[in-house]
Amino acid sequence: MGCCFSTKPSDPPVQKAPQLPPSQPAIQTLPPSQPPIQHPPSSQSLVQQAPSIQQPTPVQSQALQPAQQPQPPVQQPAPVQQSPPVQKIFSSQPSVQTRTLAAFSPLKPIYPDYAVGIQEQKKEVMKLLDMERQNELSLAVVIYGFGGIGKTTLSTAVIADLDLTQYNYSGVEIHADRSRNDIKSLQWQILKDAFPGYTFDRNATFRNSAEGRDHLSSAFQAQRNKPVVLFIDNALRAEDLQELFPKSLAGLPKRSRIVLTTRNLGVTDLLIDAGLERRDYRVGTLPDHEALKILFKDENIRGRENMQKVLQICDGIPLVLEIVGARLRKQNYMVERCTQIFEALETGEDIKEENLSQRMVTSAYNELAPSTREAFLDICCFFANWCRRDVEYIVGAQDVTVLQEAALMKTSSKDELIVHDIIRAKGRSLSKSNRILDMQSWREIAHDDQKLKQIKGVWLGKEESESGHEVDEKQLHSLKNSLRVLCLESHIKISGSSQKSTEFKELRFLRLGGDISALWPANLESLERLTVFHGPIYKDGVTLYQLPKNLRVMRGTEQSHFEGSKPGKIIPNSSLEELDLRELRSFQKFPEKLDHLTALKILLLDMWDKIQELPEQVCGLRSLKSLSICGGNSLRNLPKLFAQLSSLQELILTRCKQLEELPSTFGDLGSLKELNLAECSNLKELPLSFGKLSSLEVLNLDSCSKLETFPSSFWELSSLTELRCSCLELKELPSNIENLISLRLLDLSYCTKLKSLPSGIGKLRSLKVLILFACCYLEELPSNIGELPSLKNIDLRGCRNFRECPAALRRTKQGLIVWLPDHLIVGM
Repeated sequence: MGCCFSTKPSDPPVQKAPQLPPSQPAIQTLPPSQPPIQHPPSSQSLVQQAPSIQQPTPVQSQALQPAQQPQPPVQQPAPVQQSPPVQKIFSSQPSVQTRTLAAFSPLKPIYPDYAVGIQEQKKEVMKLLDMERQNELSLAVVIYGFGGIGKTTLSTAVIADLDLTQYNYSGVEIHADRSRNDIKSLQWQILKDAFPGYTFDRNATFRNSAEGRDHLSSAFQAQRNKPVVLFIDNALRAEDLQELFPKSLAGLPKRSRIVLTTRNLGVTDLLIDAGLERRDYRVGTLPDHEALKILFKDENIRGRENMQKVLQICDGIPLVLEIVGARLRKQNYMVERCTQIFEALETGEDIKEENLSQRMVTSAYNELAPSTREAFLDICCFFANWCRRDVEYIVGAQDVTVLQEAALMKTSSKDELIVHDIIRAKGRSLSKSNRILDMQSWREIAHDDQKLKQIKGVWLGKEESESGHEVDEKQLHSLKNSLRVLCLESHIKISGSSQKSTEFKELRFLRLGGDISALWPANLESLERLTVFHGPIYKDGVTLYQLPKNLRVMRGTEQSHFEGSKPGKIIPNSSLEELDLRELRSFQKFPEKLDHLTALKILLLDMWDKIQELPEQVCGLRSLKSLSICGGNSLRNLPKLFAQLSSLQELILTRCKQLEELPSTFGDLGSLKELNLAECSNLKELPLSFGKLSSLEVLNLDSCSKLETFPSSFWELSSLTELRCSCLELKELPSNIENLISLRLLDLSYCTKLKSLPSGIGKLRSLKVLILFACCYLEELPSNIGELPSLKNIDLRGCRNFRECPAALRRTKQGLIVWLPDHLIVGM
């Protein structure tokens, strides 16, 4: 993957619609025959919600069809001007684009930060995508060029600028070191994101990629009238695409688009064979004036005129410019101190291929301190694209910071540590002798005691072909003085029975899919440097392992020999910050002494559907910031002292369908920023103290079907930015809704008893998106709603009681997108 330099959304300027005469405000009314708008995800979520459970349906493999010939364009009727003067635009693509909320495309990437010199290239790719094309044919745009040239950055910018209101979107990356399991997971991700109406088991993986292709073929047919945009990043091999896609892509939903990046255009020839029109764009190098912006960022530095030699050698390659720029900044841009940079750049002949970038990576690596080198190699081999927080626990926060300052990795908007595939490949090459990534490499050194003593990382079991293979316990014990990372997936067996506890002095990360007792029959506490552990947490079904003193993250897995109905005591630990027990679903009671985890910040209990109540001890977790009990179908109430969780910022109670009420003191959670109560179908009311949640920014009450009213204090939530209330029994909203001064998104879709809106909505000056989908008894909008300065989108589809385009919208500002109900579009 190419570097994608991302930041959090920050309200960049909005591209205006074309100017019209004053008598014709530029309201866009868009075609009505669309499914409900997909809501944006909650901002800055600390945990990822578990997917909803759906039952699988039988899927028949689609017969492979020969490639279809493109059909001539279908002519569409020209727009018709109406009176009153509202411009009706029949277009597959709204002219107004906004990145602020990514409001109607929740999975769309954020525009890459500091994307230099791509504006003209982006325009060319937009032309190739031709989103305005009126015929129904699908096409693919292939963005290609050598590694480090900026393919991913350009593609991400293009996708971020697309208006996907009429499309379902999915973006995936094919890793350079992918396994068949990776392809299956990509197929699963595409189905989940781009085909939300297609029914398959979202909690199960496919047996093989052929099963995934069958599902994709069926999804194409099931969703013929809802186009998709698919972003496939880093397609390096033709066989990757052959495994990923069905042989025929002619069945893609009409007007779909595929954006694909690759280094070799030839690997995408199969897209043509599969029945798609393919358009190609080769990414060019940066001109000098743009290259200088990367070398110097925004700094006003003297001596730019002395950089001609550097610019000439870097040849406009963004990845090289990033690394060289980081080196120059470290030397305060004094060129005379940078002779090593020139030496690294000037060796070799072909400067337009990956070897230039690889030489630069090697040069940067050689300047790192020994501990930072080890961190770099661990990340390249094992932890690229992981959560930055977890990686910092494993290799050290200071080393991660140094690597980012050296431009060897970036942090994405999702807080993932992103490493360019050229940098990652070079790191793996440098660590080939001391880090093991597959069973074949393990066998080559397993009987050489001297080589074993140099091994610093072992990760076995990723490939399905490694299933059933054995690792000798004695050989693992030979690694005790050097091993930093160990992963043995569940289908790797441990042979031998030395029955001795070994102190792995350097081990920082341990992941065991099987039974831990074969390797450590005693306790984990001897692993003094262990910071992240994934594996079984019980020695005998009752006793929890003594936790190492420096452990930060613990993700428990179910032991095959233990039903887990009687969890034991948690031994006090002052360092553990994240406890993930989502796989221990058979528990009927909580572990005892949970409140002894004094540093715990994240507690994940999703799908614990046998737990009826949270114990009072949870309220003693004073450092807790995030609590998730998604799918806790048996949970009836929260402890009365729940508000003692004074540090809690995020609470996820999605699909807790037996939850009837919240504690009366719930409003005392002064740090709470996000609350998700979606599908709590028995929740009847919110407590009177609810309005005291002064920090609350995101609230989701979707499908709380018994919730009919809000407490009077509710409208005092002055920090609230996103409010989702779809499928509620609301009959009215109070006029003091105007007190929600920070509100940017209001979703009242499927509130079928709502007959009117208060005039206070017209005073929500921060409101950007108003969704009234299927409010079938709503007859009109407040007269002052057109005065809202920030409003960008209104969805009125399914509002069947509107007799005409609301008068309030005829006097509104230019650039508003309006989705009208069917009966107001007919005949226009």
